[in-house]
Formats: sequence, C-alpha cells, structure tokens
Amino acid sequence: MPEKRNSQRTACLEECLVRRYPVDSASCRSRILNYSQSGIKIETECPLRNDEHIKICGLGIASDAMVAGLGQRVGKVRWCSAGPPPDTGLYEAGVTVIGGVSENADRRNSPK
Repeated sequence: MPEKRNSQRTACLEECLVRRYPVDSASCRSRILNYSQSGIKIETECPLRNDEHIKICGLGIASDAMVAGLGQRVGKVRWCSAGPPPDTGLYEAGVTVIGGVSENADRRNSPK
C-alpha cells in the first residue's frame, strides 16, 4: 500500500506528559512514538477523545531538537485506539500539533 502522508515520520521514544486543554486536569504519563511536520503519535495511559485538545509537555531535555521544540504545545486528537492492548496497557493516539512541529518553536511563547 503506497504511503499517503504529506510528510515523513521520524521514530522517537521521548517521554512526555499529556493533559486535557484548557481544563487543568491531572497529567498523564505518555511518550512520543513518532512525529512528522504536523503531528505526533503518542502512547499514553489515558484514553483520549477524538477532536479534544491536549497540552503536550516535554520531560527534561529531549535528545531530538524537533521534539525539544514542542515545549508545551497544544494539539488536537485525531484518533485514539479503542482500548489498550494487553501487552502494553497503553492507548495509542494521533495528534495534530497546532502550529506544527519545529525545532525553532519558541518555548517562551507557547500556550500555558
């Protein structure tokens, strides 16, 4: 099956926290599985709803400049697995990052 994506994905296993936005809810430990110019695929402990907005908060210093540029960005959930597979117990979700993913993203002006 030919690839229909606009941009190539880059594999990644950086840890992050995810929380619903703008609601100040508890953070959910997650990790970024891969990313492209416009979005990321995450693995998370929390089930997410399609079209809900989430804040993605990096943990520490990411080894990848593109992921480090996420800082605290807001994204829109495009899809989330119906349930976690028994082997991991984690949900997978695709997120469109508002403003895109860029190593030049300014963390000082990111949404709070």
